[in-house]
Amino acid sequence: MEISRREVNQAEYQTILADFRRIDAEYGLPDTAAERLNITVDEDGAVVGFASGLLHHKWFYLTDLWIHEARRRCGLGTKILKMLEADAQSRGAAHIYTCTTAYNSNEKFYEKQGYTQCLVLADFFAAENGHQIFLRKDF
Repeated sequence: MEISRREVNQAEYQTILADFRRIDAEYGLPDTAAERLNITVDEDGAVVGFASGLLHHKWFYLTDLWIHEARRRCGLGTKILKMLEADAQSRGAAHIYTCTTAYNSNEKFYEKQGYTQCLVLADFFAAENGHQIFLRKDF
């Protein structure tokens, strides 16, 4: 037996994933791969807004929400977040979660959208108020 820090190749990774699926099936979990959902806002040939995440079983993980600096604070973030939430709900999601940073007060945006804090990793980033904040919302 050899223990190392090497990366697994694609075939090895697929074998590992297949075993995770087998284990899930033993416990009666449905075989569902995560589905990525995206919302993109284009303006004059450039992307000015983007939201994306992964739907897995009854949970949607909002991985990205970005608005170009010149288009912030005009309701665009709220609009595309609501669109993405609706897409996730229409595909069976009952909950959504995301994580954000405290040093720029992003959590306040999500709290205005009905999210509540469920976990704070204090001092995650090497910055003043560098907390990683996880938030969730039930549909």
